[in-house]
Amino acid sequence: DYDRQIGKRIRHAGNYDMGKHQGMLTLGKFGVFVSEWRVGKMLDAFHAANSKIRLVFHAEIEEALHTHNCRLVSPHGRARTFFNKWGSELFKEAYSFIPQATVSDQVKVAMLRICKQLPWDIFKIVQESHDSFLALCKEEHAQNAIKIINHELTQPINFTNCTLSRNFDLVIPCDIKVGRRWVSKSKAFPDGMG
Repeated sequence: DYDRQIGKRIRHAGNYDMGKHQGMLTLGKFGVFVSEWRVGKMLDAFHAANSKIRLVFHAEIEEALHTHNCRLVSPHGRARTFFNKWGSELFKEAYSFIPQATVSDQVKVAMLRICKQLPWDIFKIVQESHDSFLALCKEEHAQNAIKIINHELTQPINFTNCTLSRNFDLVIPCDIKVGRRWVSKSKAFPDGMG
């Protein structure tokens, strides 16, 4: 898990043009303590192996900001106008918008479709956190719920109307974990819903 956290955080730092100091602080928040110098070396290696992040993705975001009066639109149609002064801080905000909005909106839209297919008396979403959600489901309906959740979360995301329009659909894989207990189970849910 330690190496996974480093890889994940360095990839995010590189994608969003985070500096080595902020990268070090971000890793520390997740219990990974690495020197600022080491984070700088990891970011250098990331950009050397992923040169298109800056040459294509960052450049296209900056051009779109210039062309569309600092307004970007995600694949799901969420629009955001950026009001920071022109420069690196504005660009960093903008680099993260489309990836973050895409994942979050995909989960939220999938949750709505899932709830339409699974009745309230057998399935309840109790928590959402950006790229995941927690649900309670009656055990005898769990396998059906898993199929529906997987189907809805992995629906293709069309980028045609995104600010960074692409002629392909993106499918983000999902992981589903099933357990028999939820420690913070509320009395608001009847027995047998855990």
